[in-house]
Amino acid sequence: MDNKSMAIPMRTNMGKLSDTALDSKLVDPTMYKQLIKSLMYLYNTRLDNFFVVSTLNQHNVESRHHHWAVTKQVLIYLHGTVGYGLRYVYDGEVELQGFVDFDRAGSVVGRKSTSGCYFSLGSTMIS
Repeated sequence: MDNKSMAIPMRTNMGKLSDTALDSKLVDPTMYKQLIKSLMYLYNTRLDNFFVVSTLNQHNVESRHHHWAVTKQVLIYLHGTVGYGLRYVYDGEVELQGFVDFDRAGSVVGRKSTSGCYFSLGSTMIS
């Protein structure tokens, strides 16, 4: 990869990926699944990629060229943000906090709902 970088892991207009993308060519499913699994490994320290990788993972069965292009954009983003990560520090407080985000029937494919959550105990993320 060259020295290109992106400020966000996925452009906002690509948030609702569908199987009926303009470029409907199928890509190699084995390669796509391996790359998505590798990106899922980063969940523990790189939560900024959680949404985009979860969205791309929904298209494992019939991954298209459009999905592959978004996955490559995630790699470009990761290349430019290698120094980012989570740091766990004990600050003396143990307080449980939780946040939930819900998108009712927001999926273009099948009008399915999407949700996500974050829970922390003190300064440590637990879920």
